[in-house]
Amino acid sequence: MNQIRPEELHGKRQKGKPIDLVDVRTPGEFAAVHAEGARLVPLHLVSSKTVLADHPAGSGTIYVICRSGRRSSVACEKLRAAGLKDVVNVAGGTLAWEQ
Repeated sequence: MNQIRPEELHGKRQKGKPIDLVDVRTPGEFAAVHAEGARLVPLHLVSSKTVLADHPAGSGTIYVICRSGRRSSVACEKLRAAGLKDVVNVAGGTLAWEQ
């Protein structure tokens, strides 16, 4: 599975690259804390249709994050099975992002 560390992803954002960061946690978890620029698509709603519906033009890769990395790994597998190839898990999730 393709993964990226939070600090690498943050570096891409700092360079002005468009980033599509999908948070697959619950709405309550997302409201409490989330990575800057993330958009919410709860895991049970993840599909190629729901994720691509708001995919920013020119962003290419879809980065997926959750609390620790487990749910985002599941979401990445679902998206790959649906035919999306450029999907990357954020290693360590929001816990690692906060640090």
